[in-house]
Amino acid sequence: MKRGFTVVELLIVILIISILTAISYPMFTKYKIRAYNAAALSDLKAVYTTELAFYSTYQEFVQISTANITPSGRIFINVVLLDGNNAVFDYNPLSAHVLASSKVDASRTSLVLVTKNTIGTKYFAQDNDFDVVRTKPGVSGQPLQDADVPASTPNQDDLVGWDNL
Repeated sequence: MKRGFTVVELLIVILIISILTAISYPMFTKYKIRAYNAAALSDLKAVYTTELAFYSTYQEFVQISTANITPSGRIFINVVLLDGNNAVFDYNPLSAHVLASSKVDASRTSLVLVTKNTIGTKYFAQDNDFDVVRTKPGVSGQPLQDADVPASTPNQDDLVGWDNL
């Protein structure tokens, strides 16, 4: 006589699998969000380094708009320098879903740079006057807007209200 599983046994197995799924899904989602946030932080550091390299060459920072970012994640800007000469700011590529934006003062010697992964839950920022990365909460699914970046003022903390990382 062949014996199979009873309906009750199958229901118990389905119940156990459902409970394990219900427990593991939120944990998996948190890890994914952490990874998206880490990508935005990594890109902040890389773009900031590119800005510093540009500044060391031309003695001015570049203002970045989210409109300057191509679908492949490249930031390419033809810059007219304050002395009238031309230069190119080129960073390639940002991580998937990451946007960057920056603001500079009129003399282009002060910079505030912000990045956010659209799927992530945090904004990351750096003010060149204070060499520390700052963060503030964001909303998953909400992309970075240029208006999210505070104005840049020389020798002033432009990220008041943001938390140190």
